[in-house]
Amino acid sequence: MKAKVIELLEKNNIEYEIYEHKPIKTVAESQDLGLPHKEWSTKNFFLRDKKKKKYFIITTQEDKIVDLKKIREILGTTNLSFASDEDLESMLKLISGAVSPFGALNDESMKVKVYIDR
Repeated sequence: MKAKVIELLEKNNIEYEIYEHKPIKTVAESQDLGLPHKEWSTKNFFLRDKKKKKYFIITTQEDKIVDLKKIREILGTTNLSFASDEDLESMLKLISGAVSPFGALNDESMKVKVYIDR
């Protein structure tokens, strides 16, 4: 997937820096990495609706409190919960702790919608 992301960024003339690190599951783990650009730090959620028919990647600022009920209302869907590690692997070819909006590039079925909080 890394090659796909780099290709996409370069094709669109988007400047980037690469920082490689282990998968992280919490904001605390992210902060422990000591990465630069704290103002750009985000957290990502792989969510699904109650019927397991709609899947979403939600990206927001690292320090923002996420209200799944409010997100559900905004998206106009049923109750949301975290998708399983199995769905993450089968749909996005990712492991827990490695969710990113770029993961949607691996979604061959094109079922996953990406939302980035402003």
